[in-house]
Amino acid sequence: MDEESGPLLPLKSERGALDAVEAHPRGNREELPGSFMLSLLYWGVYVANGGLVGALGPSLESFERATGLSEAAMGRLVMQNRLAKVIGVGIWTIYMMRFGTRSWLRPHWVIGMAVLCVAISNAVIAHMQNFVVAIRCALIVAGLSYGISDSGTVQLTLYRWNHSDRHQRTAVAVLNMAFIVGALATPILVALSLRLYGHSHLAFDAITVVCLLVSPMCH
Repeated sequence: MDEESGPLLPLKSERGALDAVEAHPRGNREELPGSFMLSLLYWGVYVANGGLVGALGPSLESFERATGLSEAAMGRLVMQNRLAKVIGVGIWTIYMMRFGTRSWLRPHWVIGMAVLCVAISNAVIAHMQNFVVAIRCALIVAGLSYGISDSGTVQLTLYRWNHSDRHQRTAVAVLNMAFIVGALATPILVALSLRLYGHSHLAFDAITVVCLLVSPMCH
């Protein structure tokens, strides 16, 4: 089969789509059928991750007022979030190298748990902004989960379209577009929320809703 023009056949079930991606061996050029729900899952993960990145910056001033922390302390919180993201990438890498599809803990389950953690942490950020410890823990958990779900989603996307380099490039480009959608939408929600309520909870609530919609697709 020509790797650039092979047909993308739908699976009989969405459960079968998840099974197919997770069982897809590295380096095998056989065709892997497509699934709209699987695409929706990956897009949702990237919208949520982009939303988190887009919401943090415009919310810092609101966090400062709510927590009483200085700009330097807020900068350290953001740094902790970014370092946690790097650690999350490392956790996913170690998991796939040691276990991957051979473990009872399936890759999509790991992504689902990470997305659920993003939902919980964003809910905490939205509604517990007066509690410094809660904000710090939520940002660290969100960073870890962001790193895991980001790395896992792009890796499974590449596995999914392993039969076609062209489809791989297209799929990754669409993931990036989904990230941009989230990163553009949340600053708008932050501005609206600050104008209406004086704090930025609407953006983080929106991320929570996206994650709660996405996480059940991983099971």
